[in-house]
Amino acid sequence: MYKSRQVKKEDERRALLVPAEVLFAGVRSGAGNGAESLAVSKAISEWVKPDVAEFYSAMDRANEIRNAILNAEVVSYEIDTQAEDESVIEIFGRLNQQAVRLTPADLAAARLTGKMKDFRGRAATSLAASELRDFSVSEGTERAVSGGFVDTDLIVRTAMCLATGIVKYRDAEKKGDKSALYSKIEPCWPGAVDGLKKIVAILRNAGVPDGSWLPYRYILLTPAVAVAKGQRRPDDEWMGWAIAASLWGLYGGSAETKVQTDARHASQGDWSALWQSLKTYAKRRETLIPDAEDLTHGLVQTSGVLLALLVAWTRGDARSFFQSRFAARSAALHVHHIFPRSLFSGLGRAPKDSSRIPDRIGNLTVITETDNTSLGDDAPSEYFPRIEASIRRTHCIPEDSSLWTLDRYAEFCTAREVALAGQIASLMKEFGVP
Repeated sequence: MYKSRQVKKEDERRALLVPAEVLFAGVRSGAGNGAESLAVSKAISEWVKPDVAEFYSAMDRANEIRNAILNAEVVSYEIDTQAEDESVIEIFGRLNQQAVRLTPADLAAARLTGKMKDFRGRAATSLAASELRDFSVSEGTERAVSGGFVDTDLIVRTAMCLATGIVKYRDAEKKGDKSALYSKIEPCWPGAVDGLKKIVAILRNAGVPDGSWLPYRYILLTPAVAVAKGQRRPDDEWMGWAIAASLWGLYGGSAETKVQTDARHASQGDWSALWQSLKTYAKRRETLIPDAEDLTHGLVQTSGVLLALLVAWTRGDARSFFQSRFAARSAALHVHHIFPRSLFSGLGRAPKDSSRIPDRIGNLTVITETDNTSLGDDAPSEYFPRIEASIRRTHCIPEDSSLWTLDRYAEFCTAREVALAGQIASLMKEFGVP
């Protein structure tokens, strides 16, 4: 119970509340009903005086609540250890209608626990594979991690898609013979894990150090299904698709329907349909390669831009600001705010004006953790002169030093975004993006 300042005076006497422990003071201490009444009386007197009718009404109500709780019947069922898996799953389903609602993924895991021997153990072993290092999350942490990481759920969906063409659990739950459907997943489990390992290898070889550089985990599922089905494409083409999907936010929001359609195209080797699906989503009739205005107007996803730059700079053997090489495979990489956030503190801007936000694309670059830490909150006008001109050009820093000040921040970002668009376009053309 709490006293809310938002409770209006005229409502207080009709909505008196006392702490739950006060109601059962006598039960806990063994002192009996007298102690309970004394504790409740003291709590209520903080709200109203004992000489008004509302006081006794509140006392009666407190007694009613206490007795109702103490006399309530709690029904429990013991499930025999020999119960069939289907019976246990049916119990889960019935509880799901009245108690804490299980997600479709929870129900799928329950069904697989009965269909696959040591399901959780096999999942944990798969996620711990060295081939998935830095691209997987351990059991129990799935919902706390965002990005492009492999988890138990993703392996299950990949295997289910290989077996049945279904990614959405809701579609699977609508099937009449769910037992038969989930029985098909186990034989496809090794192929699903192998497919995910191969797409992770493609990403790693392109310079992507871990799953945090991918905006969505479903970017892993579609190519994994294609690889497992024997529908191979050059690694560069898959990287081009992953970058394009990230740029245009393909699997943001409600993505199950989109990934289910794309995975089917991929499993059939229908490459043109896969690209057309992305074009339709991005509302791009001609090309998926963004132009300068797409960046300056924020029409593409920042995460996709950073992924593209990471790959382009690693591929081109670029360098961080002060280190000899942009070694994505051996150095921890950070997203760096060229104009540090601290410079924007207290800086007003007009409503809906996104040109001066610190997270604007033109203000972000990728450098090593060491460089990022050493720069701290230094202003670009202070540290740009210390960076080699060739490195500044690689990071698309405008050479006009008059743009290196906060009062010309919007112009700096626009100039840099135009240059970044050119680098991204070159990379995507090289990767065969239509």
